Amino acid sequence: MHSALCDTDRTLTTLRDHGLKAAVVARARDPFGPVMHSRAHSMVAAGLLAPDDIDEELVVIRADLLVG
Repeated sequence: MHSALCDTDRTLTTLRDHGLKAAVVARARDPFGPVMHSRAHSMVAAGLLAPDDIDEELVVIRADLLVG
């Protein structure tokens, strides 16, 4: 599970650059949990969230080692 706030495309690129076949296999929007709620103010201040954001996109990334 990976928060899209962590830059999904960058994660996929990094995994692929290290020889893995990587893809997003599932997506969902979920309300912020306790950790995100506790960090939301600082993330708004850093420009990572809008003040009215209450949920985030979560993604599942599958990465397989390419052999051969």
